[in-house]
Amino acid sequence: MINEEKLIKRLKEHNTRAYEQLIDGYSRLLFTVCAGILHGVGTREDVEDVVADCFCEFWQNVQKYDPDRAGLKTYLCAIARSRAVDRLRLLCRRREDSFDSVFDDTAQTVTDDMPLENLISKESVLAVWNYMQTFPEPDREILTLRFFYELKPADIAAKLSVPVSAVYERVRCGREKLRRFIAENQ
Repeated sequence: MINEEKLIKRLKEHNTRAYEQLIDGYSRLLFTVCAGILHGVGTREDVEDVVADCFCEFWQNVQKYDPDRAGLKTYLCAIARSRAVDRLRLLCRRREDSFDSVFDDTAQTVTDDMPLENLISKESVLAVWNYMQTFPEPDREILTLRFFYELKPADIAAKLSVPVSAVYERVRCGREKLRRFIAENQ
């Protein structure tokens, strides 16, 4: 088990052994995140490149990491997800595929970052908005910021002074409620 507090301290001191420990401890997780996003589009080498880029990015910007805002695992997964989506866009451009069609077909695990319009027709937006107004706070505000203003979970967490993990969980639960509502009202 990795003692994150000690590891982070050593990483901020640019301790290379701590960097190796970081890679050993989190490479499988980041590989899984990236492979899920690049499934069917990228090669194993693409996934490995993205994972390597994630660790390099973290190493170069380790001083910016604030453990009070997000756990190390969450932070690394956010970097991995972002880099994998960037690679997906690049691969789609190279293949002359539309990003949206590939994203919808191959990366269902990342739908928490998709705009509301991708889930429902434009005619249903008002009905969904009205339904969301019945949600308790802070769920209503988090879902509004996420789905209507398309803010990223980290930005929502900072704006509302809540943990990023709480934002992800409320978005996940809210998305399920919205899916049920949409299914019942079609």
